[in-house]
Amino acid sequence: MLHRVRTFGSCALSIILVMSLTSILSGFSAQAEEAPLSRDEFGNTSMEEPFGGEPETAQEEGSVDEGTPDAVFGDPATAEDEEAVDGIGNGIDDSSSEPLETETATASMQTDGVQPDRGILIDGSTLYANGVAVTIKRDSDGKLYVFDESGTEKLTPALSSLSTVYGGGKNTPVDGDTNIRIGGVKIGTVYGGGYSDGSGSADVSGNATVTITGNVDAGTVHGGGYANAYKGDASANVAGAASVVVSATPTGNHGNLYGGGSAFSQKGYNASASVGSTYASVAGRTYSLRGGGSAELASGATGSATADVRGHIEVQCTDVDIREVYGAGYANGVNTSATADSVSVVVDGDEAMSVQGGGSAHSGGMADVFGHVAVEIKNCSNLYGYFFGGGEAYNGGAARAGSASVTVRDSAYPVSTQFGSYVAGATFAGGNAQGAGADASISGTVSVAMSDCVGGGNIYGSGDAGSGGNARVLDSRVALRNVSNTMYDDVWFSSVLYAGGETDDVAASPVEPNSVSVSIEASWVEQLAGGVLVGEKIVPIVGKSAIDIVGSANEIQLFACFDTASISSPLHIDSFVGKAPGNPVKLSISGIAEGEPAVVCKDEVSQSNWFSRVGGSLKHAVEEIDGYRSSVWRVGDEVPPGPGAIETVVPEEPGMPSVSVENVAGLADRLLTDEDRNAMEQGSLIGFSLHVAMLEEVPSEVAAVVDQAFAEHGCTLAYHLDIDLVKSVDGVESSVSSVQQTGSRLRFCLEIPQEAIAENRTFSVMRFHKLDDGGIEVTELQDLDGDPATITFETDRFSVYSLVYGDPEPIDPDDPHNPGGDSGGGDNPESPDGNPENPDSRPSGTTGEPDGQDDPKPLPQTDAGSVKRAYETMRFPTTGDPVGDAALAGVGMAVCAALIVASAHLRRRSTRGGRR
Repeated sequence: MLHRVRTFGSCALSIILVMSLTSILSGFSAQAEEAPLSRDEFGNTSMEEPFGGEPETAQEEGSVDEGTPDAVFGDPATAEDEEAVDGIGNGIDDSSSEPLETETATASMQTDGVQPDRGILIDGSTLYANGVAVTIKRDSDGKLYVFDESGTEKLTPALSSLSTVYGGGKNTPVDGDTNIRIGGVKIGTVYGGGYSDGSGSADVSGNATVTITGNVDAGTVHGGGYANAYKGDASANVAGAASVVVSATPTGNHGNLYGGGSAFSQKGYNASASVGSTYASVAGRTYSLRGGGSAELASGATGSATADVRGHIEVQCTDVDIREVYGAGYANGVNTSATADSVSVVVDGDEAMSVQGGGSAHSGGMADVFGHVAVEIKNCSNLYGYFFGGGEAYNGGAARAGSASVTVRDSAYPVSTQFGSYVAGATFAGGNAQGAGADASISGTVSVAMSDCVGGGNIYGSGDAGSGGNARVLDSRVALRNVSNTMYDDVWFSSVLYAGGETDDVAASPVEPNSVSVSIEASWVEQLAGGVLVGEKIVPIVGKSAIDIVGSANEIQLFACFDTASISSPLHIDSFVGKAPGNPVKLSISGIAEGEPAVVCKDEVSQSNWFSRVGGSLKHAVEEIDGYRSSVWRVGDEVPPGPGAIETVVPEEPGMPSVSVENVAGLADRLLTDEDRNAMEQGSLIGFSLHVAMLEEVPSEVAAVVDQAFAEHGCTLAYHLDIDLVKSVDGVESSVSSVQQTGSRLRFCLEIPQEAIAENRTFSVMRFHKLDDGGIEVTELQDLDGDPATITFETDRFSVYSLVYGDPEPIDPDDPHNPGGDSGGGDNPESPDGNPENPDSRPSGTTGEPDGQDDPKPLPQTDAGSVKRAYETMRFPTTGDPVGDAALAGVGMAVCAALIVASAHLRRRSTRGGRR
């Protein structure tokens, strides 16, 4: 995962956040000796997910070992150590035979000064309190004892070894609460609940509490129980709340703390160590704290493991120097579950490398949080790693959440150097999904709110996804207030914000929110983007991205990919990236007078449509401001700009005829709908353009219609044109098929190719128009001018147009019926320009209707496959007098064609080009 820390003066400085274990652990010198590792045989040596207590043969530093215990508590020479066979990290090889049964000894206290044991069980170096509230500490003689809850009455004689403690029983349920208090003594592993290997239930019907005080390092602590299913289905649930409170001051660092239980399944057995709710708190130097439980499968196991938290998880870290904080549970393997209802995480001082609000899921496991995840970080002087509102999922795991929020205040994201690169922390509102099938998506809204912070690092309004993972969120909200820049190595660094998240592939690894909303006040941001970071490229989101820029104390270098912005003082930026060509940032402006700058960009290469104004206009110019040639958008009047004139776009290419268009004045305004006018009031830019392009050929479906029409009409093709009226709304284009609703017709004048002109040859235009039902309407349009080098026609529809011509048949001069013979018919004074007997010729400028040339309507069709007939040529008298139906029938000629109904998308040789 690549991130950047930007210098204030340059965007070229790359930052790679290197999370090397060697580098990270350099600050945890005691960890190698004090934090247990996972089992190698289960393929995981990560310290993130520790397991079980240490075997007696490998005592942890700080555990009690004062010689051979009294025989009444079990003779180590004859009794198998339960910890050596009870599961993860303790020597079990699941491919071998069943572990040996352990010998146990229940203490019957007869020692002077020692009260009856009240049901506690000590098995080797493991204590099962069986629901008895106990305090474990040293007495004034320096020896270790188990006391009652008050810490005044001894329940055991001095103990030489105690590596593991359970608040519950061993394969025995507890009806009620458990309470373990440890004062100033390091115990390798502590569970608030009981232990079950499948021989019997170790459920606790009440609450389970673990409290560690004094000057000591906590080892591995679970608020719940441990279900290790290797003899049968194992159950070590806690029906009520599980609580882990570590207020002890560490001498080195605390180990791995869990609010919930631990479930481990072997063979085909099921393990369950769920709890009702959890509370976990820690102070001081700590390796990791997880608010939920842990669920795993042994290699080759086919059972299930469940360590759910059925209610709320609360995590509190105070004055910590902590490596990892996880709000919810850990699930590794198919049929593993470590879910939670909701989560709240608070880190109140001072250093943290990684904070994650949700759960962790690997290889098909599920660690969902069904409700809201809230992460609050405050008063921290060193936030130097990754911070996520959601969960993390890898390779088919699911760590989803309902919604998430991350709040950071009064904290710092320092810049440092690792392996020759500048590095800084990264904060994500969403989750982290890496690998095929990994799902860390959030079904609701996510947010990041950062205030009074130094640096800010890299900020992402969604999640992080890669290699086919899914970290999508519904909507994203980001608010920055008083986030300042920071200096390192005599260079100023400021934060970067990508409100859409980060991914390696927008489609394959989705993170994109449906919408983005950003607020920024008095903050330094090098890159302020409403889109998604894909590698080194900013990709806009499909939905809306909005920003509210409060006040005048913001410093922004790159402003990118927003739809709307609210400003109350001039926006100063160094560079700009629009969301899409022609799609302006719609500015809602308050407090800036007319004529004053609304936006100043230190780049003289710009376009006026980068910005528009809601409820008014902007005036764009390039000016000298503060010593820079800058692009400036000044506040104009309060009347939104209209659509402007319709421009004609004709490609400049060989063989393209000249084209001129008339009757376009005012048409754009008449084409606007009420919806368009409302959108323009809100800052949308709407315009129209007429595109004329030559077609080398038409698709085969239309070609059949064209060929049949040409054959019936007896005409020859000169060229095909595609005439398209295009409407643009904020850069998004669509075709307007007709302007009939406006009562307007456009008059086109096309150049006739010189090589096609011949004596007595007549030209016309045939229009092939696609109807709403998919049919093709064919209409012949006659020449309206008298220029033999051009043809003029009027139309209110935009389609494929074909310039065609016909030649007269040879004339026999001896035929008395030939109008050109001796009968005298050739003396008609109307010929050739105004001859009513000439259907292919009209005087220039005459029309059959007041609004232009008549476009005949097609005959009704009975079904989608019906034949349409729409050919009609008509002659009009030069005087413009009305002509009766009989006269029209006598002098008109109808040309009919059988039409093939087709839905055809016409291929254009060139659809866009130069302007004329």
